[in-house]
Amino acid sequence: AFLINDDYVITAAHCVRFTEYEANQYGYTLEEENKVFGLLKTEPTYSVTVERDLTVGATLINYSENMDFAILKLDQPIPTRKYLTLRDSASVKAGENVYSVGFPAYYDEQHYDNDYTIDDVTVKGGIVSKVQGMSEFSYSSGQKMKMDVLTTTCNISGGDSGGPMVDQDGNVIGISIASPSSNDVDASFYIASAIDQVMRACDNLGIEYHTADEAEAAVVVTEAPTEAPTEVPTEAP
Repeated sequence: AFLINDDYVITAAHCVRFTEYEANQYGYTLEEENKVFGLLKTEPTYSVTVERDLTVGATLINYSENMDFAILKLDQPIPTRKYLTLRDSASVKAGENVYSVGFPAYYDEQHYDNDYTIDDVTVKGGIVSKVQGMSEFSYSSGQKMKMDVLTTTCNISGGDSGGPMVDQDGNVIGISIASPSSNDVDASFYIASAIDQVMRACDNLGIEYHTADEAEAAVVVTEAPTEAPTEVPTEAP
């Protein structure tokens, strides 16, 4: 997950929701599904890890299972954590360097009770292979999705999901999702959902975020004005 302002956090929907597909996979009956979904819609609680066992509560504001993103609001700000700027995915080009930021599953197994520190973050690099736009694909689990996506060579694994995919300037261009089913694309490519979907959702919900364009506009280089030399009156001899 990552901050988009001092109060709001973005992650993947599958990181915070138990989907109907997952219920079917676990073999629930329709009655059991209704019971499970009824409970999960009213009772789940969320928290964001600050450091080790220090957490801050959060509220799920909205989510999209189809586009796989979720928006949460912190119960209180975390002054030591900074929000990330967002860059419209439409400006992203194939061949750009990108980086996934997260806690991959193989490393995650070394931790219990979310006892993370900022030093545990793993950064993996790659390039944008293709800006696909609206696409339908399947996760390796078989779950069907439809969203604007970027395919990259960043090796995304479980635990990276919901983390930011950033460009070389640290601007978020997507949300790391995972490897899709090999039936859909080459297994060496990995999927990030385009961040512009989140930007549109935030616009519709009146949630503030900061863009790369705003950050560039704020950097104004000014030169000190050159003052004309002061004339000293002289008297004729």
